[in-house]
Amino acid sequence: MAFLERLSCRADKIARKVEFLDSIYTNIRSIFGYTDCTETGERKGTAMDVFDSGAVLFASEEEGERLRIECAVTPEGSLRIVQESSGPLTQWSFRESPHTVEAVIDPAGVGELLGYFHLDAAHQLPAVLRLEYTGYECFSSLCDLMKHLGIPYEIGEAAIVR
Repeated sequence: MAFLERLSCRADKIARKVEFLDSIYTNIRSIFGYTDCTETGERKGTAMDVFDSGAVLFASEEEGERLRIECAVTPEGSLRIVQESSGPLTQWSFRESPHTVEAVIDPAGVGELLGYFHLDAAHQLPAVLRLEYTGYECFSSLCDLMKHLGIPYEIGEAAIVR
């Protein structure tokens, strides 16, 4: 019986490592623009496809809980940062799954960010943010940057139903 327990424990560890490596693979593919691709290389529809320029800052799926953080520059020149989580913990915390939080920076604020990062054009911003801000807390880290720079932004989030 002890042998089967050890074997089961090892199988669990291997499964966790595979999930971890899969999340790294997904993040690396997103860095090079290959997120949500089919085998032929065609892009599938994602939330940010309606915009000119976007990037996945972070994506993770662990124990049934999914977190995805994206940013995009809209055709009007605003920057949208969207954090979407789904899974049992999200459902328990917010009484909805998926739960989405969105930060919007107006074109004037995007101009200030371009100066801060020494960029020439707004379409470059998502790629730079992808390099500078990643991980579970990148959404709040970007909001902290806006506060630090004095750039106003709007937060949109569905009200929590209790």
